[in-house]
Amino acid sequence: MRDQIIYPHTLKQFNDLKKTDYELVELLTLVDIDIVRTRETGGLDAEKDWKDVLSGGEKQSIAMARLFYHKPKYAILDECTSACSMESEAKLYNHAKKLGITLITVSHRDSLWKYHDFLIHFNGTVSITI
Repeated sequence: MRDQIIYPHTLKQFNDLKKTDYELVELLTLVDIDIVRTRETGGLDAEKDWKDVLSGGEKQSIAMARLFYHKPKYAILDECTSACSMESEAKLYNHAKKLGITLITVSHRDSLWKYHDFLIHFNGTVSITI
């Protein structure tokens, strides 16, 4: 499970960066899926076929935990919270802003507009709203 969060880092890179499992548990708690760690035998050391074990929302939450682990300057998110609740969505987007990650989001959810400074709408022509 650890590998799912730190990807593409290896365990050696994770250790070289002096990261801890406690930090990963904090990320799982932040994205509301620490239950997966406790549900699966082995915790962070669990080895599973994660594409079959995780629900759609859990996969999206793992991806957001990965985003927060790596803290890039920019991220392009494509329907990254479509399987998450509105409350989780708000928590995730607010945390990304807190970390200073500039987000470019592709989504059909109007609820995400408030987390962005610009809206680009494609409907055969381009319309930009500031």
